[in-house]
Amino acid sequence: MAFALAVPTTGIRADITDRYDRVGRLLTTTFRDLGAAVERGEPPNAYCPGSHSIRVVDGGKVAGIAQRVRRDVALVSGCLTVRRRDVAATIDVLDPVYDALGVPFDPEAVGCLADAGGPSSPSRAAAAIATALSMRPWHVPDQ
Repeated sequence: MAFALAVPTTGIRADITDRYDRVGRLLTTTFRDLGAAVERGEPPNAYCPGSHSIRVVDGGKVAGIAQRVRRDVALVSGCLTVRRRDVAATIDVLDPVYDALGVPFDPEAVGCLADAGGPSSPSRAAAAIATALSMRPWHVPDQ
């Protein structure tokens, strides 16, 4: 599942880090509210590596966050794997690609919201993300 939110920027480079931090905390809280045991961080040899990932506690990557920033707006986006069958499909696609590229990839680094104890319903996860991202201002508890 993909998600995105366009937000105005002040043009300050520090905003990038702040947006990553805020959205990471917001999504982690949202997934925990859905019953998922998740934490921020990147598992070793994960696909699409990035330090702004959310993973099953001591397990595979559940979501990644990215940004496309312009002078006056940033698109904060990400991908979430919800169901176990989506994990298998992701591994089936990525394993030969990473092998052909000679890039380390650990299939165990792929996780999903359901693995973390959250819902396996994409519509339930989408509704929770939409609600969380639409909050004005973003209220994110410190973690």
